[in-house]
Amino acid sequence: MPSSPEYRRNVRQRRRVAVLMLAVSAVLIGLILRLAYLQGIASGMLTARALDNWSKDLPVEARRGTIYDRNGVVLAYSADAKNVVAVPRQVQNAHQEARQLASVLHQDVAMIERQLKQARSFVYVKGGMRIPDETAALIAQLHLPGILLEPSTRRIYPHGSLAANVLGYVLPVDNVGASGVEATYNPYLTGVNGKLSLFTDASGRAAPSQGPTYVAPKNGQDIVLTIDANIQSMLESELDRAMAEFDAEDALGIVVDPKSGQILAMGQRPSFDPTNPGQVPTEVRDRNLAIWKAFEPGSTFKIVTLSAALQEQKISLAEHFYDPGYIKVAGATIHDWKYGGHGDETFQQVVWNSCNPGFVEMGERLGPQTLLSYIHQFGFGQKTGIDLTGEATGILFKLDQMGPVETATTAFGQGPSVTPIQQVMALSAIANGGKLMTPYVGLQAIDPQSGQKRALHQPTQVRQVISPKIASEVLETLQGVVTYGTGRNAFLPGYAVGGKTGTAQKPAPGGGYLPGQHIMSFISVAPTDDPKLVAYIAVDSPKGPQFSSTVTPPLVRDLLQNALQYLHVPANHGSAELPKSSAGSALNLPQVVVPNLVGLQGDDATEQAAKAHLSLEARGNGAFIVAQAPPAGSLMPQGGTIVAYAGDVQPQEQPQLTLPNFSYLSTTQAQALAQLLGLQAVIAGKGSIAQQQPTAGTPVKKGSQVRLWASPNSRAPLLNPSTPGETWNIGRK
Repeated sequence: MPSSPEYRRNVRQRRRVAVLMLAVSAVLIGLILRLAYLQGIASGMLTARALDNWSKDLPVEARRGTIYDRNGVVLAYSADAKNVVAVPRQVQNAHQEARQLASVLHQDVAMIERQLKQARSFVYVKGGMRIPDETAALIAQLHLPGILLEPSTRRIYPHGSLAANVLGYVLPVDNVGASGVEATYNPYLTGVNGKLSLFTDASGRAAPSQGPTYVAPKNGQDIVLTIDANIQSMLESELDRAMAEFDAEDALGIVVDPKSGQILAMGQRPSFDPTNPGQVPTEVRDRNLAIWKAFEPGSTFKIVTLSAALQEQKISLAEHFYDPGYIKVAGATIHDWKYGGHGDETFQQVVWNSCNPGFVEMGERLGPQTLLSYIHQFGFGQKTGIDLTGEATGILFKLDQMGPVETATTAFGQGPSVTPIQQVMALSAIANGGKLMTPYVGLQAIDPQSGQKRALHQPTQVRQVISPKIASEVLETLQGVVTYGTGRNAFLPGYAVGGKTGTAQKPAPGGGYLPGQHIMSFISVAPTDDPKLVAYIAVDSPKGPQFSSTVTPPLVRDLLQNALQYLHVPANHGSAELPKSSAGSALNLPQVVVPNLVGLQGDDATEQAAKAHLSLEARGNGAFIVAQAPPAGSLMPQGGTIVAYAGDVQPQEQPQLTLPNFSYLSTTQAQALAQLLGLQAVIAGKGSIAQQQPTAGTPVKKGSQVRLWASPNSRAPLLNPSTPGETWNIGRK
């Protein structure tokens, strides 16, 4: 019966079974849907999450961009290399593997073994960072468990130290630019890193079903510089010559295109090999002396005073000025470099002769405010904005510090502290019609994948400092410095070369100046009628008795000659021969041999100096000359001053003398030097002395014979003292 208890009980049971079946079906359907979701929709996400838990990512560096010179010469590039990486939990025999790695990497076994036992996911094996591919191949042949070779690169500078302080270097561990172009343009050069993913289980063992995965990096952009590797090599050759010949503390140089501000060459000695930057002191690799070193410029700074005085119409080049050898300013006496002065001369000859009193007169006429204004206008006391790291600003007097004496000394380059790049850009402004430009070395960036080029800099004018007319007058006057004045040793046949010498005293730590310590420099522009190059070389503390007119001008002359010929600038811009004397100039600069005055009395010494067309400045008390500077046998410009020291006892004549170095003297100069020393010279050949017998430094008796061989190809500076002598202050020429 439908209403019977048994029927109702059966209905309830069937309902329970149906509900249970529905519940089971719902669970099964849910499980099926969940499984479908996990196997289908979510499988990728879950797989990625699992792999992420199992994986350890090693960064793969992007290949650093190549650096080129303006003509496509490779200056820096990244070569393939490998990093040695250890996964300690996969290493089976740490001692044995450490021994094998150490033999290939030439490292300490115990040190590597400690690394292989570290409780870390992975470690870089010390000494295995950025190893060459050939070394990596040897390690791969060992098949060491837990040792991997990570793709990497190492920075190579194929020309060694060429332009090293411009290029800079990269830190070997993280491959980041640390100085120079490598630092300035690091964001362009670095690119985007990739990665190498390793898969392990919870115990650190390699997952058997999942090998390493590799995401390729995006390489950095290439950089093209304004540097010309050929001109750079020419410059550095002259710096090497300066260091070898003068045993200097350092030397530096810059070559720039004055119309654009592009740096064609910039170098220094000492330098370094950027491939191995750790082998030199930090200051050598991190300081670019051309933009970092600030010092009193000396007479090269007179170009600024001259430009200001002409622009403000405070002087005319034809106006006369009388130089007695000194000038008094506010109770202080400022001496000229030439004993007795230059006498009557025009202001044009003041520049040719580098006459200090004449420039003091210009400074007084300008006044401190106007003079300081032009100094700032020419870019001194501020960074030039060159795209290199470590540029200094220099130090100038403030206006309230510019008393009469400070104004006077600033006018001829004593007092301000400036950098070489500031001086070069100031002369470049004059060579560019009075327009001051911003210097730069970065020309363009190139994407290596697409080849797309992007300009990094364009020629940028800062300001118009002086008028084109005044700039032309200054250039013409600077050409006279080389043709008639203190820069005659920079004369270049066929080219109109202008320039200015400089002798900077070096400040002493406690005040004053270091005795006998100078930075000698020469700054030049060529050709003056259509300037293509401005070149500057400075030599710090050349040893022996030296003159700024004989140390750096020959270096710049030879640099310009090679660079102008390389640039195919025709030699039709100037005189073919150097004039024998200046038209009305107070200087007469042929080199003469310094006579031996030691042992003579005052009047006789004065007479002997006069015969050599030299002046005599006596110091001390006594009847006899006991010492002199420069020493006998040295060469110096005619019209220069010998400093003689007097004493009461006549020196005894030495029966022997040390044979001097005749190398590179002309045959006439060598003969004159031999006669002065009481030697018999037998000379073969023509040109400059290339060899001698006996050799320099040999003790010989007076009257001995010395054999000399000359060659037309022998080249060296015009001043070659026989032996290192006393260094003395000859003024600021």
